[in-house]
Amino acid sequence: METLRRMLIRVLKPKNLFWLVACAFAGGVVYYAVRVVAAPETMYYSRDSGRVSSSSLMMVAQCVISIAILSVPRFLGRVTRLEIPVSIEVIFSSYMLLTVFLGEVLSLYYKLPFWDGIMHTFSGAAITALGFSLVRILNRSEPGRSEHMLIRPLLAAVFAFAFSMALSVMWEIYEFTVDALLSSNTQRYMALDGQPFVGRAALADTMKDCILNTAGAFGMSLYGYFSLKSGRGWISRLNIRLRKRADTVETEGKKDKAAV
Repeated sequence: METLRRMLIRVLKPKNLFWLVACAFAGGVVYYAVRVVAAPETMYYSRDSGRVSSSSLMMVAQCVISIAILSVPRFLGRVTRLEIPVSIEVIFSSYMLLTVFLGEVLSLYYKLPFWDGIMHTFSGAAITALGFSLVRILNRSEPGRSEHMLIRPLLAAVFAFAFSMALSVMWEIYEFTVDALLSSNTQRYMALDGQPFVGRAALADTMKDCILNTAGAFGMSLYGYFSLKSGRGWISRLNIRLRKRADTVETEGKKDKAAV
């Protein structure tokens, strides 16, 4: 039992979360690829899952794209001078796991009516936190400068909030485009039997998503504002830094040797 506990602790370390989520999506690719081969024309409407859904082929594409998106923070950390903290990777991986894998692949969006609302609130807050991190890195032109914000906390909070709102609008545009091209129902504009809603009912899901995104973003903006104002809180853990250039490190090394 003790050996199992130690193994779980080792596997569930924050640094390993990326690989756990990537393996989950890889499993989704294999599962839905088998379904595509076995029944290519399946699942535009499924009574078993109680939902209007896209085809198994689209689910394979979602899993593959999700693995690519999941790799973005690590890719940027390797090809640029950005030093992305583990805390951001954890938030990003958790978001992909909860929204795409659990929500879409395992159908929690359709099995648990409240799951969609929780995820939109969470995404609004998480993207706002990322906005604060972007303010920090854009606010410093050179690595090694003061870690403290050089602009007012209120302006940083407004930027982070606006950043989150812009991405939430882009997400709704994405859902609208997918529904138009693939006849899917990501914006919940029709009932389970395929009958389109009329009037305000057709807008209800989209407006609910926007309101919950706004609520999550506003709450995180307030927290970030007071965190920067007081100099406390975990917002500083999301601080993306710029690694020093090789020539800068070499120059500093020569200065240190000269001083000795």
